[in-house]
Amino acid sequence: MPTLAPISVSADTFIVDTDPNANNSSSTDVTIYKIESKFTAEYRGLFQFDLSTLPKGISITEAKLTLYGSTLGVESADIRIARATKDVVVSEATWNQYSTGNNWDTTGGDFTLGNAVTIKQQETSFDVDITGIVQDSSNLSLDTLNLIIYQPTTPPANSWHIAAIEDGVDPEAKLTISYVFEDSDDDFPFPARFT
Repeated sequence: MPTLAPISVSADTFIVDTDPNANNSSSTDVTIYKIESKFTAEYRGLFQFDLSTLPKGISITEAKLTLYGSTLGVESADIRIARATKDVVVSEATWNQYSTGNNWDTTGGDFTLGNAVTIKQQETSFDVDITGIVQDSSNLSLDTLNLIIYQPTTPPANSWHIAAIEDGVDPEAKLTISYVFEDSDDDFPFPARFT
């Protein structure tokens, strides 16, 4: 069964409703946060992966997203990972726009809940099974996977900081994909990127 060498995130950022026109793609971390108390604020993360090396006509057997992060807060919170449905330009994305001059249909990001994954955020690095999301992307022949990560409910004063590409210490997010060819009994290795 072919397995792609881990694909490093190609771009990442966070968007925030209290500063809806700001792009944060040069930040060293991606903040996921939602609070409704003395003040209201929501931070969502955007992660982009290049899927152009995936062959066509495959069935994804496993897609593992590895995140490196830390939690600040008193209680674990739910985190949801979904596929963004716009052609996001991460270096231009804001709470209001997915690229310069192009508004989200819904501020804060357009995404599909089909195959979305909800997990408990962790204190350190961990793996998330996003096989369904990657299979959906493969079925749609997408060369780019845009993920949006957010808190679907409001936790008590809890934020999650995921290491970004610009973090000089912790590694950035990675995606490891295994697959089989749908129309063949043979699994031929795709050159150059396999372990």
